[in-house]
Amino acid sequence: QQQQQQQQQQQQQQQQQHDAGLIAVVYDPSASACQRALDIVRSRESSLPPATRPTVKLLEWPSPAADAVLAGADAKLREQNLGRAYEMSGKMVAVLPSGLVLPDCHLDVMQLIYEMESVSMIQPPRPEMVARIEGHLAWLQALQKSGQPGMWWRAPQTISRVADALQDIAFCILDDFLPVDLAESLADGIMASRPQGLVGAEGRDGWTRGGTARAAEAISAGGDFEARNERLARALVNHTRGDILKYSDDEATMPGTRGLCSAVDELVLGLKDCPQVAARLENVDFANSAMCTIYPGGASRYIKHTDNSLMTDGRRLTTILYLNKGWEPGHGGQLRLFEPTMPSTTIKRDVEPVLNRLLLFWSTEEVPHEVLSSFRDRAAVSIWYICARECLHAEDSFKRLVTKCRCIGGQDRAARLCAAATSPAQAALLHVLGAEVRGGGTNGAEAMSSAEAQDRQEVLAAIAHDFGGCERNRRQRRRLDALFGWDERVARVEEEVQAAQVEQLKLFQQMGLPVPPGIRLGKPSIASSAPPLLTEEYVRRTQHRSESCKSVGVAESVAYADGLAAVPPGAVPTVEIEQEGAMPLVRAMAVPALFPDGIARILP
Repeated sequence: QQQQQQQQQQQQQQQQQHDAGLIAVVYDPSASACQRALDIVRSRESSLPPATRPTVKLLEWPSPAADAVLAGADAKLREQNLGRAYEMSGKMVAVLPSGLVLPDCHLDVMQLIYEMESVSMIQPPRPEMVARIEGHLAWLQALQKSGQPGMWWRAPQTISRVADALQDIAFCILDDFLPVDLAESLADGIMASRPQGLVGAEGRDGWTRGGTARAAEAISAGGDFEARNERLARALVNHTRGDILKYSDDEATMPGTRGLCSAVDELVLGLKDCPQVAARLENVDFANSAMCTIYPGGASRYIKHTDNSLMTDGRRLTTILYLNKGWEPGHGGQLRLFEPTMPSTTIKRDVEPVLNRLLLFWSTEEVPHEVLSSFRDRAAVSIWYICARECLHAEDSFKRLVTKCRCIGGQDRAARLCAAATSPAQAALLHVLGAEVRGGGTNGAEAMSSAEAQDRQEVLAAIAHDFGGCERNRRQRRRLDALFGWDERVARVEEEVQAAQVEQLKLFQQMGLPVPPGIRLGKPSIASSAPPLLTEEYVRRTQHRSESCKSVGVAESVAYADGLAAVPPGAVPTVEIEQEGAMPLVRAMAVPALFPDGIARILP
C-alpha cells in the first residue's frame, strides 16, 4: 500500500509538473464562437510535432478546474479589461505557463495559435552558429577582462572587431561598456523614476506604455472620441508588449543620458570608418532620443518582431544598454535573437540583460528578436541610429528626422542632412531645415536670407500641423512630396507587397482551389514587412484542411487565411474578412510557424 501510495503521489506530481507547462484554455461550451475557435485549436494541435504535444489543457466553464484558473488570472484579466471585472460567459481565455493571460480568444484565436506554435516549434541554436558567435565574442571578452570599464573598447582595432561581428553574425555584445559609476547612475535613475503600481494607457510621471501596431490602428480607426480612447487603452495593455518607457535627451530627464549617448555615438562613428560595415552605415548620422524602458516583473514581454523590416523608417542600427543589477537566469527578460528572417524559428542567441552590457544589432529582418517574459523589473536604454537618406523618402520618417532626431557626435546638423540629399534642390532645403536655432539667432544665419528663413518657418509649421489645417500647409506637403517622392515610394512598396500576395493567390488557382470566401486583397501599409512565404506544398495541405473545416463556417476561411492573409509586424491588415459576423482573425500580428515537415509560413 505504501508503494502504491508513493507511486500515486509521484504520478500526481509528474502530472502537476506536466500541466504547469501547458497553456490553460478556459471556454464556454455553450457559445458557438468558442466552439469555432476550439475546432481551430484542436486542428492545429493535431498537426504539431507529436513529441511536443499536448500544448494546451482545455477546461470547460463553469467547472472547479476552470474557476481555479480564472481566479489565479483575475488581476491580469481586470488589467486588460481596463479595471473592470471580466465576464466569462460566451468567451474563451488562455493562461500561459508564465502567468500571462490572453483574453477573448473566441474572437482572436490566432493569438492562442501563436503561443501553441511558440511552445512547439522553437529550435535551439545550430552548433555551427554557436561556434561562429563564440569566435567573435571570446576575443572581445578577453580584451574586456584585461581592460578598464568604459575604456577597453575604444581602440580602433577593437571597434574593427565589433564591425567583423556585425558583418558576420549581425550582432555584437560589449560588456563593461560604460564607466561603472555612470552605468550605476543610469540604473538607479531609471528605477527611482519608475512610477509605483500600474501605468495605465494614459501614462504617468512621464512614463507611457509601449505601443504596437494595434495602438496605431486604434488611433487611426473611425468612431467617436470615447470609443477610440477605449480601443487605444485596450491596445496598450495588450499581452504582446508589456514595457513602460520614457524618452530622455538631457540630464534633467534622466541622469547619465548624455554620457551614454556620447559613448555610443563614439562607437558608431568608429564603425562608420570600418570598411566591413561602412556602406551599411553611410548617412547614418542621426539618432533618436534615448528610450528608457522597464519591463515590470510579472511576465511582461515583447513578442517576436523586427525594428525596420521594409527599410522605410530610417532605423539602421539598434543599440541597447542593459541596467539590471544582480540579474539571475530565473529573473527572465533575456533578449532572444533569431536567425533571419521573421519565419525563422531557430534561436541564434539568448542575451542576458546584465548591468552595463551593450548589445548592437542590425534593425532589419536579419535580426528578428523578442523579449522573453520578465519576472523582475528589467531596465534598459535603447538608441536607434538612423539613416538620413532613407528617412527622406517616407513622410513620417522625414518629419521625425528634421524635428526630433539629433545629429550624433557633435557633427554639423545641416551638413549631414545635405550629405543625404540626392539633388541640389533637396540639399538647398535640407541646409535651411538643418540650421539650429541658438540664443535667438540661427547657426549659420549669416548665410540664410530672409526668404530662406521664412521658408524654414513655413515648412516646420506645416510639419507641426501634420500638413493639415489650411491650404498653405497642404501646399507644403505637395511640394515636399514632389521633391522627395513620398507617395511614389509608398506606391512602390505597396505594389511590391501586393504583387507578392497576387502570386500567392495564383498558387491557389494553379492547384485548382477556389479563392476563400469573404477574403479579398487589401491595400498594404508602408509599415508592412516583407511578404510571407506560401509554398505549393502548403497549398496542398490547406486543401484537405479546408475540407475538414467546412462544417465550421468561418473557419473555412481561416484555414486559408493562416497562410494567405499573413500580416507582418507593424502592418495594418492586408487581407480583410468581409463576411458579416466573421471572427476578426486577420489582423496585424505576424506569427512565425513551421509545419512538422519544415515548410515555413507566417500566420496572421
